[in-house]
Amino acid sequence: RWRTGEGSTPGGFQFTLLWLAFSFYGVLLGGRPYEHYLIQAAPAFSLLAAFALTRDDVRRYVSAVTLLAVAAVTVERDFDLDRKFYINYYPNFVEYASGTKSFDDYATYLDRFTAGNYRLSSFLREDSAGADASIYLYSDQPSIYFRTRMDPASKYVAYYHIAWNDEKKRTTTEEIADARPLYIVTEDPRISPFPQLERMIADDYRFIRSEGILQVYKRVE
Repeated sequence: RWRTGEGSTPGGFQFTLLWLAFSFYGVLLGGRPYEHYLIQAAPAFSLLAAFALTRDDVRRYVSAVTLLAVAAVTVERDFDLDRKFYINYYPNFVEYASGTKSFDDYATYLDRFTAGNYRLSSFLREDSAGADASIYLYSDQPSIYFRTRMDPASKYVAYYHIAWNDEKKRTTTEEIADARPLYIVTEDPRISPFPQLERMIADDYRFIRSEGILQVYKRVE
């Protein structure tokens, strides 16, 4: 398009092709065939399927070939698409939506930590009073980053990214020191030693709350 003078902005079809290419690359990037990785490519895949079903020009054939290529790679990489369909999720949602099940019971069905994570996230949003704050979790509950609407203080957002790598711990310590997050959240018992983080908590933070296995420390101003 640039060489022919048509401008640099792609149309809807070109954008969808680019979207699928980059998102499917993201699906494969980790090298592990976890089927939930495919979620990120599903919107672009669906839109391209619409082109294949509704167009009468070359876009139909390009879309069909692209979709077949993605499907072939998905099968070749052995994504576990024949896993049992968990129908019990839907009665759980209906019971919650109809008011016969509390939110905590609904969330606990999904995961034993989910209800507590929601409670903790709500507390942190209220405690920060809408401040432009950051947070660091040395935990396996990174969804709290999203639920608190706070920026992570480090690029490594799950504990297993750094737990057994001293160099990554050093990098993370430097990032936390620069970001000076308002909160640090850890698990009790500790999931693996992180002495630099412990020193930082001891020097600059105070314990304010626990929620299940999670302990929350707030920066001392």
